[in-house]
Amino acid sequence: MTYEDYRKAAERHLNTCKCLLKSNQSDDCQSSHESLLQNVVYLSGYVMECQLKYLLLLKMGIDRNQEINNHPERQNWQTHDLQKLRNKIEQRGLSFPADIPFFGSRQHPNTKIKSLFNYCKNELSNIRYEFGMPIDFDLVKDYLEEVKILNDRLQRMA
Repeated sequence: MTYEDYRKAAERHLNTCKCLLKSNQSDDCQSSHESLLQNVVYLSGYVMECQLKYLLLLKMGIDRNQEINNHPERQNWQTHDLQKLRNKIEQRGLSFPADIPFFGSRQHPNTKIKSLFNYCKNELSNIRYEFGMPIDFDLVKDYLEEVKILNDRLQRMA
C-alpha cells in the first residue's frame, strides 16, 4: 500500500456514500431506510480519515510510491481519530482555512450536521450508530454535501 491509496480510498468511500444515499430513495430499500442512512454517515467518516491520512503522509515527505504498511513512522497515521490527524498535519506547518467544513475555525451553523461530524470525529471506531438524534434523508444528504466539500478542499491543500 502506498499513501496514494488513501486518496483513492477516500474517493471510493465518497462514491459509495452517494450511491447508498441515492439507493435509499428507491422503494426497494424502504425497509432498510434508516440503516442505509446510518451507513452513509459512518462511511463518510472514512472519507475524511483517508483524505487526512493522504495529506499527512504528503506533508511527512514520504515518497508516493513507497510501501507504507511497515514504515517506521506508521504510528503517526494509524488512528481513526480525525482530530489527532488534523493536529499532526498542523504540526507539519499546514493550516486549515477558517471556512473549511468541520476543521476550520468557523463553527458549522447547522447543529445537526455538526453533531454528525462530531460522531465521526470521536466515534469512528464505534459501530453502534448512536447519533443521539433521529436522522433523515435530507439531513444526511446535506451532511454528505459538506463531507464532499471537505474532501475537495483537502485535495486542493495537498
